[in-house]
Amino acid sequence: ALLKHFPFPHALPVSGGDKANDFALQLIQTRYNPPDDAPIVVFKHAFHGRSSAMKALSGAPITSLSPRVKIASLPFYSPEHPFAAKDALETLMKNQTRPFCFFVELFQGEGGFNYAPPEFFIPLFSLCRTYEIPIVVDEVHTSCRTGWPLLCQRFNLEMFPDIVTVGKATQTAAVLFSRGYDADKAILSETNPGGAEEQLQRGIHTLNTLADEGYWGSNGKIMQLESALRIHFFRLKEHYPHVSYTVLGNMAAIRLPCFTKKEIA
Repeated sequence: ALLKHFPFPHALPVSGGDKANDFALQLIQTRYNPPDDAPIVVFKHAFHGRSSAMKALSGAPITSLSPRVKIASLPFYSPEHPFAAKDALETLMKNQTRPFCFFVELFQGEGGFNYAPPEFFIPLFSLCRTYEIPIVVDEVHTSCRTGWPLLCQRFNLEMFPDIVTVGKATQTAAVLFSRGYDADKAILSETNPGGAEEQLQRGIHTLNTLADEGYWGSNGKIMQLESALRIHFFRLKEHYPHVSYTVLGNMAAIRLPCFTKKEIA
């Protein structure tokens, strides 16, 4: 089902999003065997999971449990400084060892519902291609929720990632990867929990339902919901001009700075 619905030739279902992200690092380690001082490039305010490694990538203090201690953080998109991340990555490439990989959320969820347009990522990913830096796109938060199976498809960026991780809406998480990455040599395996079979069946049903009942595509049910949410939020903003909102597929957030107390909000 994963290979049927996602544009990758290889897929491995796993128990959780942080496990999928951990496995992504193992695949890269096995293929490239980068030096120990090769930094993992991430965005500030990202969230990649609660394992020791993923906590470190998400900005938590480095501990002895973290398998890699070299992390380079780029600023996420802001309209005021749209090229800050690209400039930082170029500086990093001039002054550092080739990075281990670029680990990226296209849309930051737990980091604060931070949106970036597709044009923000193209020069960053193109730079990674030039320097042969593997690209891992963490779509645990966004998979199946933005009108297409993957947000990188909606953004027309699917040609860039080497590895994509998915979860949440898919019911069970998975790591999707390109040809050339060897899951056998990386020894990707885990002890499955007792409900694994039911969870996998639920995931298959969810993927097939989304595809067969018209949830994906520019006129799909998710995009119709997005349009309806935008209309309602726009009307709200007419009454409260200081309100701001973000809508992407069936994910929506609203900010209420005009209310000083959360009880009033």
